[in-house]
Amino acid sequence: ASQMASKEASQMASKEASQMASKEAPKRCFDIKRINPDDIMTCRPGFSVEQPSPPDISGAIDAYRSHPSYRDAAEGVLYVYTDGSAYGNGTRHARGGYGIFYSRKDIPPVYAPIKQAKVTNCVAELTAILETLQSLKKYGVKCCCIYSDCEYAMDVISGKKKAHTNLHLVEPAQKLFRDFAGKVTFTHVRSHTGAGDLHSLGNEVADMLAKKGTQQGH
Repeated sequence: ASQMASKEASQMASKEASQMASKEAPKRCFDIKRINPDDIMTCRPGFSVEQPSPPDISGAIDAYRSHPSYRDAAEGVLYVYTDGSAYGNGTRHARGGYGIFYSRKDIPPVYAPIKQAKVTNCVAELTAILETLQSLKKYGVKCCCIYSDCEYAMDVISGKKKAHTNLHLVEPAQKLFRDFAGKVTFTHVRSHTGAGDLHSLGNEVADMLAKKGTQQGH
């Protein structure tokens, strides 16, 4: 009886110790508060704090131009695909880039890093569209359809929504957009779908270009 009582007491003590440990364990989570948030590369949906592997841009372009629906702009409307990329979105360590892909073979793809102090995904997306509108003037394009996966950027530039931030990008883009007097349109395309339609393939090329631009700024 004495041995059984001792065994039960030992089991009870072990169970209580385990319960206390499980209750105290979550307190370690609060140690995170001692870390300076600016020293953490935050990761939001769609972004990674790791360097991506080099994308196969030429292969993606070939897939786009071999699609049954593809027609060079000389035979029809010009499609332009824009995208922005940000790593460490919104932190002081953030870096970003943008990419622009044209359906016309005689206009080369564009990729470049974002050079302003505060880099966010919205900044990258807006920059991509602003640079696109400027390039249309350069190449003498009178009308085209711009495809973007960022509804916010398209809405504030087209005037559907009011912008409260990034006005240094939004306002010049709005002016250029108005100059085309309705001959430049925006169309939303979903990103990272893996779909095989022409515009999803075009968006994938722009995404690769934007990531390459981000790598340039590292």
